[in-house]
Amino acid sequence: MSEPNAPLQNDLVAAPTEHLRMLPQQVRARQNMQLPSFKSLGISSRLPDALLTPPDESTLIDLRPSLPTSHRSSSFPQGNMPKTPSPDLTEFTSASNNMLSASEASSSTKPAASIAVPVDEEQNNGSDSVDSENEEDDTRPHREEWLTEAVDAVVENMSLDAMGNVVNILCHSQPCPLSREEYVTTAFPGVVTSIQNKIGGSGRYIDVVHAVPIKFNMTQIPSSPATTPSARSSGTIPNDYFSMNVFAKAVVAMDHHDALNTSVPSSPHPVVAPSSIGVSLLERFIPPSSAAEYIDLFSSDAPSVLVDRLFELSSTGGSLIYIYPTASGATTFATKYLGPLLDPLLRTMVGIHGLSADFGAGVGKMAAVDKILPFDGMLRKISVLLRKLNRGSSVGSLHPVSKYKLIQSSTRIVQLDRKVWTEWWTHQEKGRISTVVDRYFQRGYRLPMREGVTAGALVREILDGIKSRDYADYDAPREGVEVGVFVIKRSA
Repeated sequence: MSEPNAPLQNDLVAAPTEHLRMLPQQVRARQNMQLPSFKSLGISSRLPDALLTPPDESTLIDLRPSLPTSHRSSSFPQGNMPKTPSPDLTEFTSASNNMLSASEASSSTKPAASIAVPVDEEQNNGSDSVDSENEEDDTRPHREEWLTEAVDAVVENMSLDAMGNVVNILCHSQPCPLSREEYVTTAFPGVVTSIQNKIGGSGRYIDVVHAVPIKFNMTQIPSSPATTPSARSSGTIPNDYFSMNVFAKAVVAMDHHDALNTSVPSSPHPVVAPSSIGVSLLERFIPPSSAAEYIDLFSSDAPSVLVDRLFELSSTGGSLIYIYPTASGATTFATKYLGPLLDPLLRTMVGIHGLSADFGAGVGKMAAVDKILPFDGMLRKISVLLRKLNRGSSVGSLHPVSKYKLIQSSTRIVQLDRKVWTEWWTHQEKGRISTVVDRYFQRGYRLPMREGVTAGALVREILDGIKSRDYADYDAPREGVEVGVFVIKRSA
């Protein structure tokens, strides 16, 4: 029986479909060619299709809950995937689950036309990615959030009716302003943006004055934040959707550090017309070059940049935002930001050039750090100064009797970008370092051993080294600088 059946079976495999109809009925009945039904095997009709084509998400949703828990974590080598379902239900279920695990786990092979991911895992992966993005957004530095309270206090106390058609703003960033980039630490953009939102479509202009040092590159003047065009207009403002309402200019301010060595009279030394500024910003984030400059800040009988900016405020509600590092912030800057770069640089220069230890001590000393007061001490000094100005006896008859009031004060932690603070420090300290090096050469004590090394060359080596030298892995600054933020309002 087996010999006659074998050739017949081979003929059936090779024969076309139309020839099957011509076979005798008894032959087809004898072959028992009908497959057992899926229902008799205990499986649904959808599962074989899932094995032949890549399953979609809906298929996986139906399959995964029905799979035994013991098979969820099994893995099946992709090369050993069974091609036909086993008549045994247990083996078939295990094979289908293994196929899902292999498609999920294999990342090195070339993907198929469509790769299905279980919905529960897809949702988890999606939530993880969203959480990571949120965490990244949370850790990303928000450079103007620390100024929110101060700006809100200024905007709430603005009297637009008293300011007229133009809102005058003065920005004095010490030691020098820098062009407005994402990494620049400054309160200027936040102040201007808040005032823009305050005036809205009222048709008012904003006139910004930047106080800059004598030696300054005008390309470094910060650009004003872009305004949102408004179709509304009033008064004489043309109804132009793209019309500008912010205009900027620069004026030269006195360098109070240089004024210490000259016979400059006491303040005020205004850079704009007195009593003309609606909102003023005086900010500094690194310690000054000398201790005397800091001490004179709170004096009404010496050149004081703080008194100069207060004198320029409008007597009808002008406000000043004053930002200055506290004792803690100054120490943090000197020990965490500057010290890890400057100290090894000076040690290297002393060893290479054969200089004395006095050279490094003179260049690396920041005398103002030890004199800067903590926040509470600064608050007391400012309060005393305002009481003197309110009496009108400190700056002579040119200063009309006005009332200065401290309306907000707080401390904030500010992160300093290296590109920013190195620009500030080199601009501020270049003159002092040049003086220290010149005096060292004049004394003639242990001059550089190498020929051709001049005082100017040593100064350039110091300034360039601060900008280019890398932090050690354990020395990179990880904490911000504490600053005091004070809001002072002037009224008649």
